[in-house]
Amino acid sequence: MEGFYIPKRYFAILILLMIFPACAQMKTGASSQTSIQETAQKPVHETSPKAFVREPVQVKRPQVNGDHQKTIDAYKSEHAKCPNDQSLTKEYVNSLDEMEDAADKEFEKENYASACRTYNILLKNYPAFKSFASMLSFNKAKLNKKLTDCKTVLSKKGFQEYRAGNLNEAIALWQGYLAVDPHNADIRKAVNTATLQQKNLQKKQ
Repeated sequence: MEGFYIPKRYFAILILLMIFPACAQMKTGASSQTSIQETAQKPVHETSPKAFVREPVQVKRPQVNGDHQKTIDAYKSEHAKCPNDQSLTKEYVNSLDEMEDAADKEFEKENYASACRTYNILLKNYPAFKSFASMLSFNKAKLNKKLTDCKTVLSKKGFQEYRAGNLNEAIALWQGYLAVDPHNADIRKAVNTATLQQKNLQKKQ
């Protein structure tokens, strides 16, 4: 039997058909391998962007409404929840400094009762400022002195008005004193005496 003859052009086509599927398979395998490696190398946040996203902490900023004690209470509450929040601490400190500055201005205007009330509130709450006391523009000793000076002025001016016969003014000044020091027996006695004299004068009129 004579050998099976294949023309050269057909032989070349057969060779190409055998090579192409093999290349395609190799390419697919390589591409698949590359895809696996790329996926493995991708950061986690790229493959699942919502997986580790943290919502920012929302801190409620206290609203200053003119009531110093309520303002301090509000800041104290929020600061206890977020003691490491530097922004909140700075706001707290600024608010307290503004209170002390406002009291100084009231003292300069001779609104001694108002100044005394603010100094007294800051002094009563001072233990709560321990963690950031060094950031404040005042300290406990300074507040004590200012409150003492304020009370002294209220007492002296009250007696000056009393001796001048201005009972209403004297009583108002002494009541301002008692608002921050209600247990002062001398001032309370002075108020009672002046009030009694006032009633007697009204009866005569």
